[in-house]
Amino acid sequence: MKELQLNRIAKAVGNEEVVTVVEMMSRKYDHVFNDITSYEYECYQKIGKAIENYGTSIRNLKAYAKRICGKVAAVHLKRRKIPESISLYSTEANTVFEIEDVLANVEDTILETESHETLIKKAALLAQRDSKKLAILKAWSEGVTNDLELSRMLAHSIGGNIETHRTTIKRFRAKCQTKLAGIA
Repeated sequence: MKELQLNRIAKAVGNEEVVTVVEMMSRKYDHVFNDITSYEYECYQKIGKAIENYGTSIRNLKAYAKRICGKVAAVHLKRRKIPESISLYSTEANTVFEIEDVLANVEDTILETESHETLIKKAALLAQRDSKKLAILKAWSEGVTNDLELSRMLAHSIGGNIETHRTTIKRFRAKCQTKLAGIA
């Protein structure tokens, strides 16, 4: 390395704000670049050059460093080459990656769709053509289990009092549990 390059890097590394920005940006692009050290080197090099040229006239060095790191990242992304072949063996350890056989899982997919259709039919039987009950069942199927949150959603979409919807949800849950316990 030339003395000029080392001086520029030293000027950039000498500033704590610059170091934190470069480290933050390198963590951001760590999974994208094969060689993160060349990215960091180029960032420090360009920031050091800017400090050398502009000195104290840079108003916000942290923002300027972030801008330079973004430009360097764009250049590195353009330069990045996609590997031609992907190995099934990891270079770090003798790990073998298994590829999922899509055709082998056709039967599982069919069973899942059939069970999904039966769940929809059971839900329709439980709701008894009531739009509020259907909305409650849909919310439950999407993972909304908090009664307060669900009652607020119902009050917002249908209208009405939140507490009234909460009591309706509690009663409907008890009714569904007794019906489903009788089926199982």
